[in-house]
Amino acid sequence: MNIGIITYHRAENYGSVLQAYALNKYIKNINSKFHVETIDYYNETQEKMYNLFQSNSSIMNIIRNIHTLLNIKALKNKKKAFKKFISIHISLSETIGNDTNKLKQYAQKYDICICGSDQIWNIHCDDQDINYFLSFSTNSRKVAYAP
Repeated sequence: MNIGIITYHRAENYGSVLQAYALNKYIKNINSKFHVETIDYYNETQEKMYNLFQSNSSIMNIIRNIHTLLNIKALKNKKKAFKKFISIHISLSETIGNDTNKLKQYAQKYDICICGSDQIWNIHCDDQDINYFLSFSTNSRKVAYAP
């Protein structure tokens, strides 16, 4: 059985990455015959949110950029550590990026699609995206996690 999980797995915070890891691992532990992967999807807003430097479109962004410059080494190391953890501990699909058509085509291989963690349901998130509600999945069973 092929299972695809869509979540905010690329957010550079411990909660998002650990929940993505835990759900992936838990499902694999239920039945070792399950092929489980986290769908490597992210949208443009997420890409911008986790850039080290923001556009100089506001005073707040200028202040953030100064803070980044003062802490550049630590911030780069943190970013690198998240990427390393994800690549080692979370089974990822091929990179879909923010291509909805590619996501729709790729999702056809899954018997079950799981969407979740609490943050995808948060209507106040700037990176809200209909794809996190499995709008791309047409032929698989759909499961909501932590709604």
